[in-house]
Amino acid sequence: MSKEKGKLNNISRRDLLKGGSTALAAFTGLQPAARLMELMVKDLAVKKTYAAQDDAPSLFYMPIFLFGAPARWCFDQMLATKESDLSKILTNQMVATSLSSSNGVNNAAVYRTFDYKGVQVPLLWNYEAQTSEGTKSLKSLLDHLIVFRGYGSGADGHTNNSSLQLSPVPSSGSVSGVIGDQAKSLFRVIQSIGFPYTGYNSPNGNGLTIVNYNPNENLVLSLLKSFRKNPDTRNLASLKDKYKTNYEDTRLVFKKLSKASLAPGDSLGIDYQKALQKIESSIEDLSSVWQQLFGKYQTLLLNAYKNRTQGITSLPVQVQSDPGTEVNPWAVQSFTETIFPQVGTDLRDTVNNVNVDHMAAEFALAEYIATRRISAAFEMVLTRGADNIAVSTQRTLEGGNLTGIQQRSFSTVFDQHSTGSISTVFYNTLFFQGLAACVLELVQVLKSQNLFSSSYIQFVSEFGRTPRNTQGGSDHGFDNMISSLITGVHNSKPIIVGNILRDGSGGIINGTYSGTFGYKSSTNVNGKNLMLGPASVTSTLANLMKLPSNPWKNVADPLVELNSGQLNIKASGEIV
Repeated sequence: MSKEKGKLNNISRRDLLKGGSTALAAFTGLQPAARLMELMVKDLAVKKTYAAQDDAPSLFYMPIFLFGAPARWCFDQMLATKESDLSKILTNQMVATSLSSSNGVNNAAVYRTFDYKGVQVPLLWNYEAQTSEGTKSLKSLLDHLIVFRGYGSGADGHTNNSSLQLSPVPSSGSVSGVIGDQAKSLFRVIQSIGFPYTGYNSPNGNGLTIVNYNPNENLVLSLLKSFRKNPDTRNLASLKDKYKTNYEDTRLVFKKLSKASLAPGDSLGIDYQKALQKIESSIEDLSSVWQQLFGKYQTLLLNAYKNRTQGITSLPVQVQSDPGTEVNPWAVQSFTETIFPQVGTDLRDTVNNVNVDHMAAEFALAEYIATRRISAAFEMVLTRGADNIAVSTQRTLEGGNLTGIQQRSFSTVFDQHSTGSISTVFYNTLFFQGLAACVLELVQVLKSQNLFSSSYIQFVSEFGRTPRNTQGGSDHGFDNMISSLITGVHNSKPIIVGNILRDGSGGIINGTYSGTFGYKSSTNVNGKNLMLGPASVTSTLANLMKLPSNPWKNVADPLVELNSGQLNIKASGEIV
């Protein structure tokens, strides 16, 4: 008998059903491809039926990094947390959630909300997505939403501030790193695209598994390539050949669990041949599983663009004029230049043929990871919105003329310095509708499998946006940061913590910026007036996740605490 097959004799039925990287000990010495077989065993219907009833689902944490920091006023950067706040808001047209019209076309950006359980939320949350459970409103996510606002780092910089969001005290590790260190899952932490600015830091020195996105690639299969920090990107051999030996090893597990070794009437023994068939089919079904997951999220995203700005406007978003300068409410920033759409262009037509494959693939991978709990954390990194935005333009930045009309095809970017007020509302609404629809679908799946109560989905950007007075764009908001969390430990209505200034300009930079946009103010936390920082958020996360220790507690108190299953709000959330 081989050394590996000899190990199989010691596997207990309970270990088989519980799974985890410390269970199924026979597999711990095998290669990644063999360890995927462990996941297939864990994913059997028999596991769900016969797993010990006292086994609570393991924690799953998914920060979604929106690197570049898109304007989020139309989504989760809520300014008016109650009706009486609406009269306090000082208007800046860059800070908008909707469009207003005259003569049958939209020509201005405005801040509008609706009441949801006593909280003023942007109109986007009225959007209805066609999910796998039918037509569902995004509003159902609001019951699980906690918003952190009015905090900052005091210093500019994309990379530094991105890292600070989840790793504000380097010696304490990052949120994902701390979670991964205590994990018993096959992978501790998985990250998409190999992004170095999430601040990932394991206090115990554990590595990070990186999955790089390539168009038309099955990202689930890419998990097999390596557990090393820089995965091998070579193509895999034939799956059937690759897993042949591993399948035989797995088959031995079930042979050892014969009728004689199990209690009378235990259907695992009776049905082990069916279980083997399921594993065997799973070897080749990974392709169809991926296609189903990817197709589902691709459809959700494309529908968000196809439906245009549902609930925001049904009128054309037509370019009315071109002032010939950078200050243009219809301008859009790409990675390489500022795009000035030709007068008469309806912005709705610019997204007729968008490509959303990158985000669809990430959410497909996220669902696979989250539902099988093969990793304690998945750092999803998004660096852009949709690809293949198509716009006709007749000039470049600062009024430079082109020869005739030229078609530009580009990706919407998040660092929107020169994206004008109308384009900011239009493109960000479409992006966030799609993003939220994908999160809604994932939440529904997690709920159906009783996994949502231990799941935490966070929206992270390195900072917020600081709106210019000119309607011509926005700059880095490193003192008006925003982060939010959707989690199953909360189920009532939106919670908003963190005080913000009514006039965020405060006389800064000669009045270039003005109005209410989320600029930080001192916040009352447990009776003390404090200026909040990123550690306030990470300390809150540690408490809500019930981590064995809170590495950030000595730096910042939690703003919301979970005690005996009840959420207690410890911080104010006012316009001052």
